[in-house]
Amino acid sequence: MQERILADCFAAYKNYLTEQKQVQGNIRTLDRPVQQVSDECVVEARAKTLCPISAEYKILDEEVKKAGVLCPVFFDECKHIPESFTINTQRFRFLEKLQLSLPVKMLKNAPGGSYTTVVCLIQVDESRSDNKKLTQTAQAMAAIKPRFPEFHTQALKKKFK
Repeated sequence: MQERILADCFAAYKNYLTEQKQVQGNIRTLDRPVQQVSDECVVEARAKTLCPISAEYKILDEEVKKAGVLCPVFFDECKHIPESFTINTQRFRFLEKLQLSLPVKMLKNAPGGSYTTVVCLIQVDESRSDNKKLTQTAQAMAAIKPRFPEFHTQALKKKFK
């Protein structure tokens, strides 16, 4: 009986590993894969949109242009869109379909604690070298990390004392 339970456990684990292998394979085939830079933060490279920019993205596009290269712009739905989102799915779709007239790095910080993901857009230079592509994201992350919210559990607070 125990052998059967163990066999079922191994079979389930095999299925899990196969699924994870497929997920990782899909991520690697992306033109611009997501890069994790810390426990709570991931970076996505977004190319500039070649078609005309939709009206809902124009305010955000102007803000990112005005900020300049490597200057962070924190997404604020009260400021960057004409009408606030009514549900989180709208926010998710807005960011997934992001249309900007210039290439950006999108830093997403999800601190947890039912706190909304903080999104920061950083305009990048298209003509930068490969070395700069690797280092600029890390430098930008280090510069804006203090502006991201940070939460500690009661257990962590006791440990720090």
